[in-house]
Amino acid sequence: MELKKDELASLCIHQLAEIDEESFMSQPVQQALIQSFCQNHNKAIECLREAAATQPEPSMFIILGKIQMKAKKTKDAVRSFKKAMKLLMTSAKILPNTFETAEMYYLTGLCYMEQKSLLRARDAFSMAIRLHSSYPDAFYQRGLCRMQLREATCIRDFNRALALCPSHFQAYMSRAAYYGSKGRYSKAILNCNEAIKILPSSGRAYFYRGTLKYQNKTFKAAIEDLSKTIDLNKTCILAYYNRAVCYHQIKDFRKALKDYGILLLLELSKEIAFKVLINRGLLYVELRDYANACEDFKEATLLSPYDSQVFQAIGICYHRLNEFEEAVRSFDQALKLDPVSVDAYVGRGNLYMENGHEAGCKQAQKDFLRAIHLNPKCIKARICLGYNFKVTYQNSLSVLCLIKQNNIDLICIHLYNTYNNHNKHKIIHVL
Repeated sequence: MELKKDELASLCIHQLAEIDEESFMSQPVQQALIQSFCQNHNKAIECLREAAATQPEPSMFIILGKIQMKAKKTKDAVRSFKKAMKLLMTSAKILPNTFETAEMYYLTGLCYMEQKSLLRARDAFSMAIRLHSSYPDAFYQRGLCRMQLREATCIRDFNRALALCPSHFQAYMSRAAYYGSKGRYSKAILNCNEAIKILPSSGRAYFYRGTLKYQNKTFKAAIEDLSKTIDLNKTCILAYYNRAVCYHQIKDFRKALKDYGILLLLELSKEIAFKVLINRGLLYVELRDYANACEDFKEATLLSPYDSQVFQAIGICYHRLNEFEEAVRSFDQALKLDPVSVDAYVGRGNLYMENGHEAGCKQAQKDFLRAIHLNPKCIKARICLGYNFKVTYQNSLSVLCLIKQNNIDLICIHLYNTYNNHNKHKIIHVL
């Protein structure tokens, strides 16, 4: 292994593991370590348990606990570490103030973190620090616990870890995450810079820095970092996704479409695929390419068939494409999924108004009235209803409707004459 020939070393160890077990009976620790290296954790645990039963030593239980951690048996590992501590205790029931003892508490803390028992983990790391005050990993892990527990003191632990070990990559990244969660993006970016100096090939560091730059609204700088992430990992789904969103923000639609297209060729979770289709559909809407937008939104409904807003978006696209019946069906489905959707009532009402028939105007009036009943402060519903009254020669009602609307919100009366501009509906941008 010192000659960097890992494959040959691994082959030798695997061959050694296949030798008759009787050859190892006098060396149970070596046997367990070899079996653990070969991922035969259960055999290693069995071997050490038998040895510990006849020769109960702290070192035996510590190794057993470490192998149980590798085997994801964290509860058993905690029991093993506790047995080791009990054996180490003096007659005065005091643990020796050594690094080995501190390490047992540190490993116990890691087990508790795996079990999501954060308070116990925090206490275990605190005990490790009390026994060995220059333990950077213990400070770092306690900082993680405190951050998950939303304790502001977590930043002190990260600072202490870095004071003891200035090249602690994870501490810089965690400190960046803390500052990022507080909206202090510039300070978070500075910590990512330090992490990248330590590990220049870390795609994770470039990715997080790019995400922070996006949050800081420096989109072009974010694109550079996300592109670097993709150079380091060609299949980093989130890097392509975030870069596409950045391109979308700076109106570089061609490159945004390219990244969304690449994403849809990768193996995506349903959630990510849904967001990609929604975002690309919104981009097509900005380009006034309603046919392609409609196709993306329809595909999104296959992944999330109960999302009423997507059906509203389909209805709007069909409206723009002058496909009246399809548009009405889409709004009907949106209202079936969400019977209190004000926007869906207004959208369907506008469709009926454009149809021009008397029956359509009456149906539109019902939709606008329903929207106002659900939200009396809905300005666009009042404007549309006022226009509807004018078209149906109910001028006095039209004026009354606009006066009421004006009392709710001080809006210029000229909005009344720009009815068509109030037929724009959007889904919330998924970032």
